[in-house]
Order: sequence, then C-alpha cells, then structure tokens
Amino acid sequence: MEETHPVAAGPGGIRVGFGTWALGGTDWGPVDARTAKLAIARAAERGFRHFDTAEAYGNGAAEQRLGQALRHRVRNQRETLQIATKSVVRPPASLAKHLERSLRRLNTEYVDVYYIHWPRDGIDLRAAVAELERQRQAGRIRAIGLCNVTVDEFHAAAQEGPVAAVQFGYNLLWRTPDTQGLTALPATRVAYSPLAQGLLAREFRNPPEFSEGDHRPHTPLFAAATWPHVYRTHRDYLELCTRRGVHPAALAVYWAARRLDAAVVGGRTAVQIDALADGLESLAARPAGAAEAAEDAAGLSANLAPLLPDLPNLFGYVPTPCRSS
Repeated sequence: MEETHPVAAGPGGIRVGFGTWALGGTDWGPVDARTAKLAIARAAERGFRHFDTAEAYGNGAAEQRLGQALRHRVRNQRETLQIATKSVVRPPASLAKHLERSLRRLNTEYVDVYYIHWPRDGIDLRAAVAELERQRQAGRIRAIGLCNVTVDEFHAAAQEGPVAAVQFGYNLLWRTPDTQGLTALPATRVAYSPLAQGLLAREFRNPPEFSEGDHRPHTPLFAAATWPHVYRTHRDYLELCTRRGVHPAALAVYWAARRLDAAVVGGRTAVQIDALADGLESLAARPAGAAEAAEDAAGLSANLAPLLPDLPNLFGYVPTPCRSS
C-alpha cells in the first residue's frame, strides 16, 4: 500500500475514493442501514481502497455503517484500507473528543486522513490543526486534511501542521476552484462531488424531480435561474458520452481525478458501483481515447462557466459562527 499518498488507487488504477455522504440517510433522501452496508461492501469488492465519510453524514450514521461494513477488513487487513473522516472546526479539546467518537463508530484505532470539514468564524482553524498534529503524533491520525477552505485559510493553517490533503467541490460543471486558486494548492487536491450532484451520471427530467429530504433543490446548480443553462450542458454531456461510448459517471470521475490528484465519488446500489468501476477500468485501458473524451467534455463545461453564479463553493454555503462544540 502506498502510505505516502492520502488517496489510494481504486478501479482502473485511478485515485478515486468511495464517499458515503449519500449513505447516512439524510440530505440525499432516506437509505436503510442494510442498503448502505451492501453498497460499501460492493465498493470494496470492486477495488475501492479509500473510503471517505464524516460525522455530519446522518449524525454519525454513515461512519457507523462504514465501520460495520468494513469490520472484517479492518480487523484483518487494516493496512490495505484508507479511511478518512471529518469534523467541523472545533476548539482543540472538543475536536479530540469528536475524533474519539468517530474512531469508535468506525471500529478502528486510527484514521488515515482526518479533515476539518468546514471552517467557521469565531473558531481558530490554526489551533484546530495544531490539535490534529498532536493527534497525528499520537498515532490516531495518519494525515491531516482541510475541506472547503480558502487559499489564505489553507496557508495559515498549514503553519501549524503538515496538511496532506485538501478537498473542495469540483467537477465538469463547477470549475470555480480554478479561479479561486484552490487547484494550485501545495497538497493532494481531492475533488468531491465529481458527478455534479448526479448531473454527470444519469439523465434528469426537466424540471428535475427529487425525493423528500433531498438537499439538491436548494443548491446552485438546480436553482431556477441557473437550471436552463445547466440542463442544456447536462444533455450535451450525455450525448457526448454516447458518441464516445463511455460511461458518463466514469468519464466525469476520470476527468476530475486527473485534473486534480484524486476524487471521491458515492453510490447507493451495486448496479451503480459496478457500472462506475467497469467504466473506470475501460477508460484506463484506452488512455488516448479517454483523454480525447475528457477534452471534449471540458470544452462543454467551459461554455457553461460564465453563466454560473459567483459563489464561494458548490453549495453557496457560508458556515455561521459555531455556537457550541
């Protein structure tokens, strides 16, 4: 196992991790524990070695389901896995307690990457990273990561400990991090939401339809003013993939993982996971064709960029000051 890289290679030798946000039972609609654990087990069977979660996903449910699904592998083959989890920024003592809770839910003595999920006004990000460095020295963390930070926040926090990885929303439809300087940061750059909340994976109705509890109707790509432009690019992308004979989700993940250093992608069923893994393996087997398809897809996204709102991130979200820890 390549311990020095925060994201291990997955299907097709591409550095892609399996994300569990959609398996926590909130934000993407309900999902039961059995379904979630079967999806995680299938991802492991198909070659994913890096698993990404957070305490916020289902209020700990995703961590617990991940720990249960990988229990046997963690017990007998821990060094073949990478497990990453996250907490919002907290005061040092509180952060240590939340890390301990995550370790218990995950049934592991350490995590390979521990991210600060979101920074917040009023909570010292540098002090939080200093605490994570103490936890790294103690062996509870293999590497420190940051999510959803600005370039200035990254550089300030990195003075307190070695930040090995940085995550931000990035995909063929949302390339704002290019202009924010995030894609040039001196750490392993990991794209989350490489499928643009599903828009690069499958066909959507116009207007889109969602199950109860799904967060996507309230996010920028699905906003009424933006949707006509996004939908047109969405349709053009699917048609391009059909012409090229590539799986749309696989091409989107391939592009993001190659444009940065790695990507994290989710899935809820064995059918989805198998199709993605097959697609990634197919692209890896024909690199010239994959590169041509990715270049064509990037051209479509460049036309969309000027029509998108100027927002700090994929969700248009700015965390409010933390009132409790």
